Parts: sequence; C-alpha cells; structure tokens
Amino acid sequence: MILIETEHNAYTEEQKKQRRVQMAKEMEEAAGEDEMELAKEMAADFLSEDLPERTYGSPKAGPAMWASLIRIMSPVTGATHSVTRLEQ
Repeated sequence: MILIETEHNAYTEEQKKQRRVQMAKEMEEAAGEDEMELAKEMAADFLSEDLPERTYGSPKAGPAMWASLIRIMSPVTGATHSVTRLEQ
C-alpha cells in the first residue's frame, strides 16, 4: 500500500535541524560580551537536547509550509517498508 502523508504548517525534518542550528546561533549573537561563554554553553546544550515532539510539540513553520512524505507499507502487517521525505 502506498500512502501520501502531509502536514500543514510544519517543517520537514531537515528544516527542523536547520532551524535548531539557526536558533543556537541567534542565542550566541544576542548575548553580550560578559554572557558569551554562558550563551555558547546554552546553545550547545540546546543542540544536544532531543525533546520528543509528541510531548513538547513541534515548531510551527507558518502559512503555506508543508511537510510531506510517501510511505510504502504492508496492508497486512502495517510494517513500513520505505519512507521518502519530500522537500518543502
């Protein structure tokens, strides 16, 4: 069975990674000279954390943004055989 899944107002997995890196850089840039070391530490901690989206939610991408994928799965067992993520 072939399924096409899509979610409105969502980032793709690659975009989520890029956005996290961008947010970490913004943390460092917003810090003053005396806070720079702490900001770098906080940014590194932010990048290393893996908070489950099911619990904490996912970042919202905004209007006209979609995350989509094509999934091939067994209709009998429900096992996923292949997932192809589509670009924004």
